[in-house]
Amino acid sequence: MKRDRRQIKTRNTILEACNQLLETKSIEQITINDIADTANINRGTFYLHFKDKYEMITNFEDEMISLLHETILKHVPNEQFEQEFLPSRYDTIIEVFKCLEDNEQLLSFLIKLDFSTTFRKKLRQSLLTIIENSGIHHYKEL
Repeated sequence: MKRDRRQIKTRNTILEACNQLLETKSIEQITINDIADTANINRGTFYLHFKDKYEMITNFEDEMISLLHETILKHVPNEQFEQEFLPSRYDTIIEVFKCLEDNEQLLSFLIKLDFSTTFRKKLRQSLLTIIENSGIHHYKEL
């Protein structure tokens, strides 16, 4: 589903507000009112985007995983994996870092969460999927 500019702007404003709030509170302490007030939006606007803050977290986790997954797949070289890993994957690694930099707000939010283990598990699973689908079998111990 393609989002329009207003939806993207509101989503980014919510993300920015969450990052700001996480500087002084844990996610458990942050309320929807806190997010809405900090983002300067109505509570109803928040609920147009997310059912609750936990769905918001899941949505942001899934978005970051998807961005990284797409970036890696787009830049994985076609040659066999038996080549020396770093030299043959340098461009892929650079693109991953660019993706992380381009999505700094999103990554910052996910890293600040106390229970970001779900993000780590999703990232691990995504990387394993890429490895398995790329015929890469030497690095399954991720």
